[in-house]
Amino acid sequence: MKSEFINGSRYENPFIKELKNECEEKNWIDLELAFRNEIENYILRKNKYTPTNINTSWQTITNNMGLYFKKFFDTKPNAYERMKKDSCAYHFYKKLDKHDKIYTFNYTNPYQFINKELSVQHVHGELVFLNDFYRDLILGVDKGLYDKINKEKYLVPLFKEYNSRCKDSALITKLSQTTELIIWGHSLGITDSDYFRDFFNNLTEGNSRCKCISIITKNKQARDTIVESLKTWDVYLDKLKVNCLIHFYYTENTNEEYNQFLSNL
Repeated sequence: MKSEFINGSRYENPFIKELKNECEEKNWIDLELAFRNEIENYILRKNKYTPTNINTSWQTITNNMGLYFKKFFDTKPNAYERMKKDSCAYHFYKKLDKHDKIYTFNYTNPYQFINKELSVQHVHGELVFLNDFYRDLILGVDKGLYDKINKEKYLVPLFKEYNSRCKDSALITKLSQTTELIIWGHSLGITDSDYFRDFFNNLTEGNSRCKCISIITKNKQARDTIVESLKTWDVYLDKLKVNCLIHFYYTENTNEEYNQFLSNL
């Protein structure tokens, strides 16, 4: 999440102030990972913030996301239509059709203005305007730490698996059935590992139908980040490649290889 969002937070407490400081330094923050790290600190008894404080920060930031998007679209009502038509994302989505199964981890939906045929499922919620701001936006962590929090009531709501609005089952089922997968712009970080873990484990063990994975990311540095992220939840690229063709395509300084990938869609 970029700094303009977190810096616009209406309310402050020590945890949110810390997140703001990190944003100001890096102009970017992985909010879900920040909450996960603090939950892990709580488990290790190294936490600076109480479960109550963590929960309050989570609720404040989740609500502020809705306020942020309202302000953004109030000031830029035609933001979707103004998407750059020479962008990699624009050309990619123009190539897809109604038969493709698309799942997005974004809250926004620019796809309707790129290709009206597309049917897009929002895993973490779609912008729904209600009572003066956007609601039902999901922010949380994976279940990897759940068994270690002793069902602490202020931390349980942060786990996406226990959020009734989280639409994960359809994606998990579809991954188990797919023969070809395209991953666009997703870091495959540990906080979203619940969606992909079974798929990658089955692929490693040779029990998956998938024979081809294309991963589209910015550049080699982004590729290396993805590979390292996978390792944090015990998924290794070299083991995946034994049973599946995996190829990375870069959108920075797009080249003939990437253009050929698009033409083959």
